[in-house]
Amino acid sequence: MKTRYVLASLIVGSTLGLGCEQKPEASPRKTTPSETTGTVDHASASTRAQTLIDQFNQHVRNKEFDAAESNLRELEGMKNDLPQTMQTQIAQLRTRLDAAKSANMSPTGTRSPSTTNPPDTTPPSNPPSSPSNPPTNEPPGA
Repeated sequence: MKTRYVLASLIVGSTLGLGCEQKPEASPRKTTPSETTGTVDHASASTRAQTLIDQFNQHVRNKEFDAAESNLRELEGMKNDLPQTMQTQIAQLRTRLDAAKSANMSPTGTRSPSTTNPPDTTPPSNPPSSPSNPPTNEPPGA
């Protein structure tokens, strides 16, 4: 009798063990290399890169340079998986970000005087009227 319970337990246990097989999960991002082929989905990588470029442009317009830098680092990391035209564009984005940062900040971290409006130092075009020569409303030569 004991043998029957042991055999029944083994059969039920092995059946449950076979049903719990793990399935590989699908990757949410297709920009990573495939485990089976070692290739990258270039269309998906290009789409992701274009999204990052658009976000980068928005961040630079809003002078959010840290966020733009983060986007650019991600773009530079995936640069080898992109077409040559996008690789060139990424290099131009780096130049643009560096120029925007230097234009916005001086080496000490304060605003550069060239980016502020200087006070108006031009003299007025009409000299003020003096008490000895009051303005008149009569036409000249009258």
